[in-house]
Amino acid sequence: MVYYAKYFEFFEAGRTEYFRSLGRNYADFEQAGFFLTVVEAACKYLAPARYDDLLTIRTRVTQIRRTRVDFEYEVIGPTGAALCRGTTVLACISASTRRPCELPADMRAILERQPSP
Repeated sequence: MVYYAKYFEFFEAGRTEYFRSLGRNYADFEQAGFFLTVVEAACKYLAPARYDDLLTIRTRVTQIRRTRVDFEYEVIGPTGAALCRGTTVLACISASTRRPCELPADMRAILERQPSP
């Protein structure tokens, strides 16, 4: 069975692909001097994933605040059943000051769009 902490790595992969589905690479924001840092994470385990299972990570933004973004995830197994559901809260951090800062306008605009199906 997949080790429980791996699901948080699946969530990170889901966020990366979420940005890509909106036409933007998350690394572009880091190069512009901003980081989204996880400040809260939770996961509700429903059923185990097994090694070599093909999984689908459904990712969506549930709330955008001045300096934070909330994400929700669902990991779907090969049979189509949900294996877990989780959430993360990410804070925007300035690379130069290492302090929380307002989400850049272009990041906010991208997060407010819905990904393509």
